[in-house]
Amino acid sequence: MRYLHIRRIALTLMLLIFCMSSYAQTDELSDNQPKTEKTKKKAPKKKFKNEDRPTVLKDMYLFGVARNYHDSITYFTNITPISKVVCDKETGFIDGLNLYTAQLENHLLKNGRFGYLCATFYAKNMKNAEKIYVKLKKKIDKKRFTRVEPLGDFVYQFVSPENIYRNVIKANGDEEDGN
Repeated sequence: MRYLHIRRIALTLMLLIFCMSSYAQTDELSDNQPKTEKTKKKAPKKKFKNEDRPTVLKDMYLFGVARNYHDSITYFTNITPISKVVCDKETGFIDGLNLYTAQLENHLLKNGRFGYLCATFYAKNMKNAEKIYVKLKKKIDKKRFTRVEPLGDFVYQFVSPENIYRNVIKANGDEEDGN
């Protein structure tokens, strides 16, 4: 019995030493190793800021979904066409999408609907926006105790590029001056 206990301790120590030695090895080269193609250090990836990336103005179709997990109602807005939305040229992602989502959140708060999580969806054309809209609506309709209601009195407003990069918006949805 004592022999098994000593053997377990020895195996544990060997495993610990092995792990420490493999952890201590790094990808850096020692002074006497030649550099090869595989061992060259990779250049760090450049981090982009919104102002540095090339942007384009595109027409987009936006709609929003607001859901409260303490309530059975999920709100869907109508699909809103917005022209000249600032988009990233490479990815097509809308810059300042959070400001469009904030418009929906502020609208719900103004109407006394608290605790809703909001999301804004977009597409390049009306057909794709309708596909996303129907898909989400079907998915939420499948849930047992959830009711989908339209939020017909809400319309997304254009957010100017100056406000996108400053990331400011007033609670009532109006654009704010940069004083």
